[in-house]
Order: sequence, then C-alpha cells, then structure tokens
Amino acid sequence: PVAEALAFRRVRLDRAALPLVASAHLERLARETLPAAKVRRLALTPIAPGPETPEPATGFHVLTVGTLTPKKGQRRLLDLWPQVLAAVPDARLHIVGDGPCRQSIRDGVEQHGLHDSVQMHGRAEGDALEALFAGCHVVALPTAWPEPFGRVALEAGAHGRPVVAYAVGGHAETIVPGETGILAPPEDGEAFVAGLTALARDPALRARLGAAGR
Repeated sequence: PVAEALAFRRVRLDRAALPLVASAHLERLARETLPAAKVRRLALTPIAPGPETPEPATGFHVLTVGTLTPKKGQRRLLDLWPQVLAAVPDARLHIVGDGPCRQSIRDGVEQHGLHDSVQMHGRAEGDALEALFAGCHVVALPTAWPEPFGRVALEAGAHGRPVVAYAVGGHAETIVPGETGILAPPEDGEAFVAGLTALARDPALRARLGAAGR
C-alpha cells in the first residue's frame, strides 16, 4: 500500500545521516519533512555523449521509454496518438518498457486501431536500446506525476534527440524549454500533441534542440 511505502521511506530518511537528492524538486520535498541542514543536492556533472547519430531518413518516429505504469503516462499518450496521426500521417510511436499497464496499452492499440502506427518493443537495454534512440526523431515523456528526476531526458540528449514532456517534477529541470525540448503544461494533452507535431514539421528545430541537448 502507498501509505506503508511512504511510512517506510520516512523512517529511513529520519535515520539517514545525510540524504542526497538529485533534483531541486526532490530537495523541496525532502526539506518539507527534514531539517534543511540534513539535505544535500548533488551537482549534475555533464557526461560525454555517445557518437552522433543521424536522424532516420523517412517518417516521423517517436520513442517513449519507461516502466509501463499509469504514472508514466504511456496509455494517455496512446489515447492522444490519433490526434498526432491526423496532423502527421506517417508518425510512428515506439513504446519501450514492461509493467502492469502492458495489457491496457495493448487494449488501447486495439481500441484506436493503431496497429500500423504503434509498436511495443518490451524491455530493451544495451545495444538494443541504443538502436531505438538512434532510430527515432523525438523522445516523448508523457509522465503526468512529478517525476523525481527523470533519466531518460538526459539519455535522449546524449543521443541528440529533442524531448517533449510535461513540466512536472525533475523533467522541468532536465529539459530546457525551447532549448533542448518542449515542455507542455501539466495535464495539457493538446499542448503535448502540439509539441510533437511542431517537431514533426520542423527538422531544423529538431536538429537545434537535439544538438543543444547533446
């Protein structure tokens, strides 16, 4: 149960000599319950990106990576996908991950008739995940809850791919709107779709945001 999980974490935080957090969002949450002097935020150090990867030459491929859960928002993105297709008929959505919402997402593909434009890849790691990043034009992060940090946004940047996400939690820090990606207001699905379609229609914008992210 959620209450038990939160109580367990609170006990561990109270016992910790020095809680370390990776985002300003987590720092604010920790300081609500712990003495300010007890919390320290780690400075982010830039990492060396991998080799530059050219975009796919055809279509418009959108990649989303994460555990398939309600809070990660893949099903919500799927429900919005027909709007993307109406504006960008050759768009293709690649869903990477596994989890309790796997069947719900499959049901959504069936419900919306998206078999030709949505592909579920299951879990992917290592070279397989690298290939999926290389094979996309944009990374979509439809997380609606306040993500504590959000590693995938940085992985997208390392691959030179712009990101579209909601401005929640750590994503509001790891994605610079108009510089490395597009942030939609929380819960604003129309703005999320608009961000994807804008990037689909503007290769120069994708290249600029991706290069900045890298």
